[in-house]
Amino acid sequence: MVDLAALASEAWLVFLLSLVLSALALPFVFVFSFIYEMLQKRFARTPAVVLMAVTTFLAVLTAVILLELYLGYTIGQVAGAFSPS
Repeated sequence: MVDLAALASEAWLVFLLSLVLSALALPFVFVFSFIYEMLQKRFARTPAVVLMAVTTFLAVLTAVILLELYLGYTIGQVAGAFSPS
């Protein structure tokens, strides 16, 4: 039998997490949309998919660098904490 209260609680938490992550992602999407337009004008003959991939990579790289600077941990340190001894 499905527990509807637990399901509703889980759905609410997923909704709130999505809302917070969307608010955090919005500045990156906004700024990097301008970078995408700049690249599109500069490299007009390049396929749009390649420019989207480059822009996405730059946005994720920037987010990871800022996150590492803010937290003071590198991705390797975080992954090492979860690896079995």
